[in-house]
Amino acid sequence: MTPPASIERLLAQLERQLAHHREQEKLHSQQETAHREQRERHAAESTRISQTVESLRSSLSTALGLVSASESGDEDLDTGHQRILTRLVARVVEEKLEDERFGGARVTEEVNQRFPDLLREPVGVRNVALVLRRMAGSGRIRQVRRGRPHHEALYVRGT
Repeated sequence: MTPPASIERLLAQLERQLAHHREQEKLHSQQETAHREQRERHAAESTRISQTVESLRSSLSTALGLVSASESGDEDLDTGHQRILTRLVARVVEEKLEDERFGGARVTEEVNQRFPDLLREPVGVRNVALVLRRMAGSGRIRQVRRGRPHHEALYVRGT
């Protein structure tokens, strides 16, 4: 006895659905394996990068500590050399802003305040003005106003 046509169609449709679901199960199983491998790869890479970041932060912190320690103390300046005033003036000028105007009087005041123990006696404005003129001549600073009687020359950092 043969089943009716509608039952045969129903069986064929169910077999197609069964085949489809088995293919999907197989596909998702393969995707699950691929996704697990990708997750493991990303987790390993994330761990490696995290260790590198922590190492870099630690090194940077140490380096910044060393730099700030050397900048805070001016003991590294050797007072035995003839050109200590030039180095002291240069250090003061380096800390000026790019567009900040300064003259001999202000720089002299800062040098005398910051480095009294490195100087035998306070420096004079004329000596600092000479250093500033030399720095302007070499291109380390730029003169923005020429000095006149009763008005000092003004300079800015940079070219």
